[in-house]
Amino acid sequence: MDAPSKEEGAGEESSNIVPPEEVFKNDTQAQALQQKQQEIAVTTSLFKGLRFFLNRECPREAFEFLVCAFGGEVGWDGESSPFGYNDAAITHCVVDRPTLRRKKVAGREYIQPQWVVDSINSRMLLPTSQYVHGAALPPHLSPFVDDTAEAYIPEYKAKLQELQVAAGVISKDEVQGKAAKEEVDEAKELAKIMMPSKKRKLHEHIMKKRKVKADAVIALNAKRKKLNWKKQSRSVGRPGRH
Repeated sequence: MDAPSKEEGAGEESSNIVPPEEVFKNDTQAQALQQKQQEIAVTTSLFKGLRFFLNRECPREAFEFLVCAFGGEVGWDGESSPFGYNDAAITHCVVDRPTLRRKKVAGREYIQPQWVVDSINSRMLLPTSQYVHGAALPPHLSPFVDDTAEAYIPEYKAKLQELQVAAGVISKDEVQGKAAKEEVDEAKELAKIMMPSKKRKLHEHIMKKRKVKADAVIALNAKRKKLNWKKQSRSVGRPGRH
């Protein structure tokens, strides 16, 4: 019987290779890491293929960093710029003044700086219609505000979430999960308010005791880790017996 050729052997080996997603399909940590890597890959290439020209009034250093960090190219007025205003490959002009002192070039988007920031925060290229030069801007939504804690989702934030779901940036379950959590939190607060004074005080006393207990557990675990570290340090530094 003839021995299998190198090509056949290589084919058998490749057929036995299990894809990483199958190997780690039951590992939640590996899945979370993979999802994070995919998100990073998407966001760091957000402006890939786009070429921005910054008008003089825009803070150059800040927007140069933002655009380049997310895969885009940036030019400005000045000898150090990699390209000038007349470059045919420019896709977006960032303007932050009421009147444009240059002739518009057909085929370019003339946008206000907020579009760049809002697109980064939304992890997708937003429609430019509300950000074009001269338009009244939508409210700026800070990424550092916890809408769940504030118990209020601005109207524009809700619109952005719809766009994100449609683009596959976030899932509908994520949005519904946040909304459900807010409803539960609101119900808990309402129930607490509706409690008679005596029961409310009892509830607060119980919650306080729980917090004290939880803090004590955290302190105990920290102490235990410290003691274990000291023991390990002593055993490593102790000379061996002969």
